[in-house]
Formats: sequence, C-alpha cells, structure tokens
Amino acid sequence: MKMLDLEHSSYTLWGIVLPYTSYMKSINTEALKKVMDQGDENILIVDIRSTKEHQGQHIPAVENIPMEDLEKHIETFKQYKQVYIHCNTGNRSTEACKRLATLDNVINVEGGLEAWKQAGFMTYQKAGHIPIIRQVHIVAGTLIL
Repeated sequence: MKMLDLEHSSYTLWGIVLPYTSYMKSINTEALKKVMDQGDENILIVDIRSTKEHQGQHIPAVENIPMEDLEKHIETFKQYKQVYIHCNTGNRSTEACKRLATLDNVINVEGGLEAWKQAGFMTYQKAGHIPIIRQVHIVAGTLIL
C-alpha cells in the first residue's frame, strides 16, 4: 500500500473540498496517559523519532519506528484499534499522520515528548545523557559565577 500524497489530496464534505489535514485525529498527552493506564493491548504507541533520540529519552511502553520506516509498517498498523504517533514536539508526528491519512486508526499526539514531560509524566532516560540545551545552561551558569 502506498502512502497518500497529501500535497495533491483532499476529500469532499457537503460539497466543500477540504485537505486531509482538516480531518486528522489528535490527542493531548493527558488523554494519552489515560489511554495507556487502561492497559488496552489493542493499541500501539509509536515514537517516530530517530533511534538515537529514542534511546536518549522516551515514553515507557512505546515502539520506536523512525519516520522514514513508517511505510514498511502499514500492515502492522492496520492490526491495531488505534495507533498513536508521537515525536519530540508534534511537528514530525503531524507530518507522519498526514502521510498515513489512508489509515483511519492513526492518531497524532499533540506536543509529543516535550508535552509529555511538561505534564510531569515519567520517561526513561539514558544514564549519562545530558541534552544539549542543559549543557548550554550548565556552561552559561558557570560563566556567570
């Protein structure tokens, strides 16, 4: 199955032509946490960031399928009731959901990992990994002292 070319795709609703982006399903991180807490095994949560990004820090119980590999997993996605797609901030996941618009069970996670962390939910972080922005803060702080 080919992914939908959304640059040239639309659908008609009551005689009005709308782009597929108007139809994308989405969920915020608080609602996703509630879904995860229900323990439904017929859902899949996919982190589309690179493997290196995922290994650095990720949400518990998610599958890492980098964005460039999504097309290889379309048949797998069809087997689930819902497939939640997230990235770091929501930009890449929005694009991924557009590319997967032919599947009706794909849901974008708004705000991605950053919104998840901001909500105070647990993540797994690789020991010894300090994000670059934190490194900048540490260096800037020592220069001020």
